[in-house]
Amino acid sequence: MDVRNVEKSIQGLKDFFVPPPPKNQQYFLTVNRTARPTETFERWNEALQLINKALEPVWQGKADLKAALDGVAPQVQKILDEVQAARKR
Repeated sequence: MDVRNVEKSIQGLKDFFVPPPPKNQQYFLTVNRTARPTETFERWNEALQLINKALEPVWQGKADLKAALDGVAPQVQKILDEVQAARKR
């Protein structure tokens, strides 16, 4: 058996089992240098669901961003106020 063929086969296996880095890896690495975790609170998911629902028409081009956020702000503020009140107890 020719040793060069074995080395070639081994290199082929290494190439197969070691995937190349992601195509846009530089963007991921750049963002991670300055990224900060999102701060959450007890009812974060509830508030986020309200916000996401309010933004759906914006993403579809059927509503204005400011109007959508102004419309959902009182509901989100109520949740924030309730969370703050619960923390003070």
